[in-house]
Amino acid sequence: MDVEVGRRLIRDFIQHLPKARMGMEPYPLSLRSINWIRFLSCSGVNDVDIDTVLYAQLSLLVHKLEYHLLGNHLLENGFALLFGAYYFNDHIFYKKAKAILIPELQEQVLGDGGHFERSPMYHCIMLYRILDCYNLIRNNALFGKELEDILKEKTEVMLGWLEEVVCSDGRIPLLNDAAMGIAPTANELIEYGQRLGIFCGKKVRLKESGYRKVRWGKFELFVDVGEVGPEYQLGHAHADTFSFELYVNGRPVIVDTGTSTYEVNNTRFYERSTVAHNTVVVSGQNSSQVWAGHRVARRARVQVLCDEEERIVAVHDGYKRLGCLHTRGVEKVEEHIRIVDEVAQEGAAYLHFMPKENIVLDGNRLVGSDYCIEFDGAREIAPFTSMYAPEFNKREERRSFRISFDRRLETIIQ
Repeated sequence: MDVEVGRRLIRDFIQHLPKARMGMEPYPLSLRSINWIRFLSCSGVNDVDIDTVLYAQLSLLVHKLEYHLLGNHLLENGFALLFGAYYFNDHIFYKKAKAILIPELQEQVLGDGGHFERSPMYHCIMLYRILDCYNLIRNNALFGKELEDILKEKTEVMLGWLEEVVCSDGRIPLLNDAAMGIAPTANELIEYGQRLGIFCGKKVRLKESGYRKVRWGKFELFVDVGEVGPEYQLGHAHADTFSFELYVNGRPVIVDTGTSTYEVNNTRFYERSTVAHNTVVVSGQNSSQVWAGHRVARRARVQVLCDEEERIVAVHDGYKRLGCLHTRGVEKVEEHIRIVDEVAQEGAAYLHFMPKENIVLDGNRLVGSDYCIEFDGAREIAPFTSMYAPEFNKREERRSFRISFDRRLETIIQ
């Protein structure tokens, strides 16, 4: 950014500061403080008036930390205070940042390296921040190196998770709240780590994050067999238990709906609903009770029954109130993928395809250009048009299918 453009934007914000109620909330305050410090430092700007306002905002943040929300919000508070500590050489900011970051990183980065809110987009955002903080500490000897080791450790395992889940075209799966164009890409994050001398030491086995990634021949399958998120922070969760994304010959074919908005409206309700995902719906109900913009009440509980390289079976109780459980098995059969869904009553499996994917409905089969999906147990296969949201404020029409069945449905992808 041109230096004068950046200074003008900052001064404009300062001018409107008395009315910037939303801008002074701790989350945007944290993001803005980091961005200002990056800009001022990289551009060599030395402006006492700007620094005075920046320091006042960080001092306010110390007393408005988001312990009521926790999750990525509290981490962003800690990252901002760490940047502020180094920028102003302020020991109070540093002490508070350290008190946040050490316990939160231990809790929020799961054993397999995934971020505990189960959003690939927020995983990338948090990884970017941790890389920045490691970079900051490694190159500025103000407060010692006590945070350096934990930042490097979490970066390595988070990079390993990302390398495992990223799709063959470099995209992240769009499960839970996720969209393209918000976080740095997987390649950018991996390259950033390499410039800092950080590499994933060994192949990560997906487990604690609840995701599994399998590659069989020309198929690449990413499936969710975990909880919808941390027990106390489900703001970015969708009712998407057992949903999956499928790539064929390196291109996305069956994909998640994505996220186009955080506004509390019908679009948001739909994008978080079970119907919007590649899984089974019973009696038109959501598997987890998503409500408002970022809330979840009753949520599906998952038990993994079989977790092998070529076979995964899990059951969830999201429809227990309706008198049934949903069991989904995914396995390799020769060169095919077989998905078996079982419920104790009538159900409907949904499949959502990429826009422009050419699919022909032929009896009990869906035929694509280089694949065929055959259903055993389908009572009816009904096509309809739905919306795909790869980015915020962007929605595209696509073809979807509702496959009605009674108790058991076998889906063969070949």
